[in-house]
Amino acid sequence: MVGKILEPEIRSLIDARNFGALREVFREWPPADVAEVILDLPEDEQVIIFRVLPHALAADVFEYLDFDARSRNCCVPWHTSRL
Repeated sequence: MVGKILEPEIRSLIDARNFGALREVFREWPPADVAEVILDLPEDEQVIIFRVLPHALAADVFEYLDFDARSRNCCVPWHTSRL
């Protein structure tokens, strides 16, 4: 729910390549909420969000992702993503 409200801001940060601010947006969110936001976005943006998360949070979020999202977020080489 909150992800839908913040989706324009999240997309704006991705488009601006403001990855530090994007990381801060999610830093204190519960992992289930971050996963929900990730799953609601296009694949290329899912990878970006997952990659900017602090490592501990990313590990927790990974547990909430479905199989397809897990495959995308752990198997996309860095050089093929938009980062």
